[in-house]
Formats: sequence, structure tokens, C-alpha cells
Amino acid sequence: MLKPISTIDDLFTAALASHSLISGLAEHQDYDSVFEYAEWDCVHRIAAIPGEEAQAALERLRVTLGDDGAPALEFKELMEKQRRLPPNHKVSAGRR
Repeated sequence: MLKPISTIDDLFTAALASHSLISGLAEHQDYDSVFEYAEWDCVHRIAAIPGEEAQAALERLRVTLGDDGAPALEFKELMEKQRRLPPNHKVSAGRR
């Protein structure tokens, strides 16, 4: 479902939309894992893209999705790795 999404803006929007769905479906916990996976897949895919645009998108997402706890640590690690990517880095398919 998410493979066709490849631009930073589209991945950013998909991550926020998935997060909103998790928040809105609190009474339907069966769906949480699906949307949480989609949310983090988008974040990981953005983190695999070199450059300032991806860096800015991660920072904006961190404010909403990774403000504390384990998500904050994961964002910190992803952002550090993203900053070290060479400009000609080949973008991976997503979260492993």
C-alpha cells in the first residue's frame, strides 16, 4: 500500500494521517498496529533520504510523533543516521 509513495511530502503526509487514525481509533485497538506500522514505515523511509528537506521533515514529525519515551529515542537515532548519509545515497525500500 505504501510502496508507491516516495516523495518526502507524501511520506510526511502519510505518517501524519496514520498517526491521526491511531488517535481517532482508540476504541478500535485492532487497527492500531497497522497504522502504527504505516506511520513508522514512512518515518524510516524519510530517514533514508539524504538532504536538508528530509532532515526538516523528520524534525517536524518528531514534534508530533516522537516527543518522549521510545519514539523520541528512535527519532534521535534516525535523525543522526540521516544527517550522516552521503548525498548520493541510494534510498532503501523502507523499514526493515
